[in-house]
Amino acid sequence: TVVVTNNATFPITAQGTTVITWTYTDVNGNTATQTQNVIIDDTTAPMPNVANLPAITMQCEVLTTDIPVPTATDNCAGTLTATTTDPLLYTALGTYTITWSYDDGNGNTISQTQTVTVTPSALNAVTFNNATFIYNTAAQAITVNNLPAGTSASYSITPDTGLGNAAVNAGTYTVTAVVSPAANAPNCDPITLTATITINPAEQQIIFDPLAVMNLENDSDFQLGATATSGLPVYYTYTYTGTNPPATVTPEGWVDMITSGLIQITAHQDGNANYLPATVVTQPLQINSSDSTIHTINIDGTEFTSPQSNSYYLMACENTADSVTVMIHTEANATVDLGHEFTISTPQPGIYQQTVTVTSQDGTTTNTYNITVERMFPFFDIAVQKFDNVLLANNNPATNGGYSFVAYQWFKNGIMVSDDQYFSEGPTNNDLLDPTAGYSLKLTTVEGDILQTCIGHVTLEHSYRLAVTPNPARSGNMVTVTVDFPSEEINNMQIDIFDLLGRKVHTTHTNDRITQIQLPSLEAATYIVMCTTPNYQKTFKIIVSE
Repeated sequence: TVVVTNNATFPITAQGTTVITWTYTDVNGNTATQTQNVIIDDTTAPMPNVANLPAITMQCEVLTTDIPVPTATDNCAGTLTATTTDPLLYTALGTYTITWSYDDGNGNTISQTQTVTVTPSALNAVTFNNATFIYNTAAQAITVNNLPAGTSASYSITPDTGLGNAAVNAGTYTVTAVVSPAANAPNCDPITLTATITINPAEQQIIFDPLAVMNLENDSDFQLGATATSGLPVYYTYTYTGTNPPATVTPEGWVDMITSGLIQITAHQDGNANYLPATVVTQPLQINSSDSTIHTINIDGTEFTSPQSNSYYLMACENTADSVTVMIHTEANATVDLGHEFTISTPQPGIYQQTVTVTSQDGTTTNTYNITVERMFPFFDIAVQKFDNVLLANNNPATNGGYSFVAYQWFKNGIMVSDDQYFSEGPTNNDLLDPTAGYSLKLTTVEGDILQTCIGHVTLEHSYRLAVTPNPARSGNMVTVTVDFPSEEINNMQIDIFDLLGRKVHTTHTNDRITQIQLPSLEAATYIVMCTTPNYQKTFKIIVSE
């Protein structure tokens, strides 16, 4: 038995001739060799696995990763991967050909071509246009046009409205759209487009209906009701002719009627960011009045509010004018037959009357008023002071202004003290009128008019005379000494009797104007009576008989 071995490594794959050396060994270690040639000769070209390579068409660019490397199968080498000298990245638009080669390494090669086309991005057809709208409270939006299937767009807006590609309020907005390609165009980048939304303010109108004619006395103040189609608040102004407005109108539209007359009320809406200013609308408001009353009468500065049908005005004593001015305040457009200002003549003390008729603005009512003005007498034009204790009313028409009186009332410090033609302070010479008191007099004429004087103050007119009665007097009898001195001078007055030789025959003290003295027993002769006060001294001669 021989052991056969060789030096070959199986399987043998090398092309060409491979020499195998066979060795035969017997059991005794004797060997013999023999060579053998093994020839492998590959003459079959590889076979592409895909007979016709598909054309590759991509938008924007074709990447290496988009081109799968083709393969072929070789009867000897097995699976072969193609190689090419052409580029595998295409970024420019166009159609390209790639030549693929398969080499089995045994000199057998084969080629295969493949078409690669780069087409424009489908997003190139997308447009994003500006748009202009009129504000209408709705959201106004713009979108990308011609958006290819499978693509998508996301939006943002500046200033931010929170609505992405829409806005509500008037203004100018920039909308940014980011358009992403479809899944079948992975090599295209998203595109960013911008467009502008312009929302212009809307027009608006004011609805302000004509106003009804109002009556000042019967109709209430009211609220105007103009509205704007925008819903924005309306405000008001007003105009009038004349000095004072017949009514006032607040900006909010509250009408407060004051007098009759005509005002023009204008409604305004100035608009805002979303609305243009509205065209103003003006409506006239006519206010009529049936008021024919006098609201106030002003007579020489004295005002009578809401006077009745008869008004009485007493002129002040210091007012020596021959007329008084009367101003009448009525509803603004009421008419006064004498005018709203006129004068009443008061040429002398007396009572003067004037009738006034007021007609309302609408002519529906009239009222008649009587105004009485009294001009008082200066006190001493009527009162006559007699001595220092009597006041007498002058009832002589020739000297008192032509009046005849039938009744009298004397007042002292406002208190009635007499209803005679005269007033006396008392029955004695010591009862003098009071210079500090105010005296006045009311007189009734034969016509029944009651006239009055101003307050008068008397001035005592003493003669500082001295009288002794009886004269001649009898010795030892009573004599009466009368002095006309002021009261303050007769306080503790001293009365002395002297003979012609200057000898004092009698002395007495008194506080009276009239003093009775008991004469002492005197010789028949002429004597001198002397009255002495702090400031005065008077003498008087008397004859004394036995």
